[in-house]
Amino acid sequence: MTTPDHTIDLEATLGSAPFGRTTLLVCALCTAALILDGFDIQAIAFVAPRLISQWHISKSDLASVLAAGFIAMGLGAVTLGATGDRIGRRRALVISVALLAIGSLLCATSNSLGSLATFRFVTGLGLGGALPNAAALMIEFAPLRTRNIAMAVTIVGVPAGGMLGAFIASMIEPQFGWPSIFLAGGALPIVLLAFLGALLPESPSFLAHRDPSHPALSSLVQRVTGRAFDGNTRWIMPATTTRPGLGALFVSAYRYNTLVIWTIFFANLLAVYSIFNWIPTLLTGAGLPLSAALQGAFAFNLGGVMGAIAGAYAMNAYGSRPVMIALASLGVASTFMLGQIAIGHDVPRLGLMALMFIAGGCINGQQIQMFTVAGNAYPTTIRAFGVGAGLASARVGGIASSFAGSLLATFGGGLTTFFAGIAALMLLVLAGVLALRCHLQPIGRH
Repeated sequence: MTTPDHTIDLEATLGSAPFGRTTLLVCALCTAALILDGFDIQAIAFVAPRLISQWHISKSDLASVLAAGFIAMGLGAVTLGATGDRIGRRRALVISVALLAIGSLLCATSNSLGSLATFRFVTGLGLGGALPNAAALMIEFAPLRTRNIAMAVTIVGVPAGGMLGAFIASMIEPQFGWPSIFLAGGALPIVLLAFLGALLPESPSFLAHRDPSHPALSSLVQRVTGRAFDGNTRWIMPATTTRPGLGALFVSAYRYNTLVIWTIFFANLLAVYSIFNWIPTLLTGAGLPLSAALQGAFAFNLGGVMGAIAGAYAMNAYGSRPVMIALASLGVASTFMLGQIAIGHDVPRLGLMALMFIAGGCINGQQIQMFTVAGNAYPTTIRAFGVGAGLASARVGGIASSFAGSLLATFGGGLTTFFAGIAALMLLVLAGVLALRCHLQPIGRH
């Protein structure tokens, strides 16, 4: 039994705790939130073909809708990330999921491009806010030895949600029409909100910064660790005077890493979204049937899921620097080779799929590992905002990816030019990884 004036290091206590039921619950709820996040991010892509047909519009007419979503995701990542640092990750995640649900349900009522763009903006705010707060929760709940893996499993929910959304859309859209996709994208988050409100605990680190002696904090730490603590225990955290806000990311301690993190996020997500948005069109243009082009996109996503999990295990053993250097280097090589083989009508199918899988593992895997690295680059007081700001820079890359097809049409070269551009982006990512000064050390070598 502790005495009322006993103090305990909270981060050390949580870092050495087992991966118990409470942490598993947080991981499951955060992953569920990001699965629905991934569903709704790609919902506009699922309905686009039908909208083009029924509303008699062109693909370029959807640019305003796509831009509204990306801009809102960047804004939501920053504002709701800062909100999570001020009022708690749990509340900010609930707000994000609620915005996601409301926006998606409103999208189902759209009857014009203007209304759809407006409602996608609302959805985008929630989409942007969910990820930084879920990432902060996992960093602050997961024990040190499994933190990388827990983060990877959680954030893999985004591409997994896209795959789930594609399956659901293929089942319901032919029978119920395109609004049913948005209705599903709104109804599922409403169900999740009930579970988040009833079961998701607040971050112990956030509570400790608000009141290190709060009795509820000792009870929560007891649930996480399985150890008994006195309700009057005072939990200590690393001393920091950093307050939430953009300026906090540019104080001398964080300025350099902030700029490098933003560069990596921007270049890597520009590569990710360029492939998401254009690879089916480019592959069919190179002579592949649509079914094979979609298989290439699936191989890219599957590689991303596998690369994220494998990368997390490797980071535990070797630290983030060598793992991320390897991912970026293989990303450069695989995308450059894709531009060399995927030409003409006689495409070597197996080699193409293998390289798409490797490229997906490297590019998507790199993106997901960056969330762990970025989250650990900042203290608890600005963690969600720091990750959110990195995501905002990444969304600028997403916006830029919308114009990649036009650039290709202007400069020509098809797949060769496209993948050369992706390889150049991965070279920029590699330079950022080499320059980064906040890499994670192997577990057990701190």
